[in-house]
Amino acid sequence: MNYLTRKNEPNISKKESDYINFLRVILIIGVVFTHSAINVPMPHDYSNITYNIVFFQQEVLGEFRVPTFFLLSGYFFFKKENTYFNLSIYKTKIKKKINSLLIPYIIWCLIALIFKLLFLFITENLLFFDFLSLIKSFIFYNGSIIHPFPINGPLWYIRDLIIICIISPMIFYIIKHIRNNYLLLILLIFFIALPFLKIPLSLLMTGIVWFSIGSILSINKKSLLYIIPMSNHIYYIYFILVCANIFSRGYILHNFFMQLTVISGVLFILKLTQLFYNKCNIRKCNSGSIVMFIYCSHFIVDYIKSIYTNIFSHQHLVLTHILIGISTLFICIVAYLILDKYLHRILNFIIGNR
Repeated sequence: MNYLTRKNEPNISKKESDYINFLRVILIIGVVFTHSAINVPMPHDYSNITYNIVFFQQEVLGEFRVPTFFLLSGYFFFKKENTYFNLSIYKTKIKKKINSLLIPYIIWCLIALIFKLLFLFITENLLFFDFLSLIKSFIFYNGSIIHPFPINGPLWYIRDLIIICIISPMIFYIIKHIRNNYLLLILLIFFIALPFLKIPLSLLMTGIVWFSIGSILSINKKSLLYIIPMSNHIYYIYFILVCANIFSRGYILHNFFMQLTVISGVLFILKLTQLFYNKCNIRKCNSGSIVMFIYCSHFIVDYIKSIYTNIFSHQHLVLTHILIGISTLFICIVAYLILDKYLHRILNFIIGNR
């Protein structure tokens, strides 16, 4: 079915808003647990079952979460501007993004840098950053040229989102001048081919693809709910692709199945979240502020990992992985609640006034 040509349903905006708030919560929990996985070098002395469970959660289930966030960002960016996008609108949006993205990005990278320096000081391995290295760490701290990360690693998403917002007029122009079905096909083919191209900034390219897909929906006045498959076949498709992904590991087709798994995974999580949303009768809750706080602050997971890996042996890899994720979420939520109660204005400022 062509999801871009389905007829609109009346009065869907409130339902859509509640659904997206619930979706954000599901996604951020998944992001934290993805980052809580312990890196296992090859070869390793873990059991195959233990290693495969962690690999499955991190490399398979974890890959569709950030693309879904990019899709949501693109969807909301053009939500009100589906007819035209002039210089005045562009300036207004960039000013808003400075407050909602750039300032929090700088603040949370600075917080992560302070944590890093304190950690190095405590462990007596303090490295003195020169000014250039310090500035560079806010943009590119570790990773390869293909997957560069700032010192607050998870914030590569916000960094790339800022870049995408800057080039948003180009995205709007392309969407307006290329038939959307063709453009959607081009974007998905490019995404599938991305691992084989080995080009720099592939994370940014991924962001552009999924931001553009979300933008196509909003520019064409389509609800996000319209790309959710109507049948339950997506569950079976996703399961099959996940199996193909796992069994193709180490072979040349692995990257191909990985990208297909991500595409089906986005549809899968949208469908599964809708199922839970309808079954549980979720009440309206603005999750934007706490989700943003958890996203920015869960870099502490790296320090929590170092604690748990010294407590538990290799025999408890899965347990350690789960405890790291739970502990990280707990600390972030408690910190959010304390700030919200006693330092509400500061909290709003550091999360972009959400």
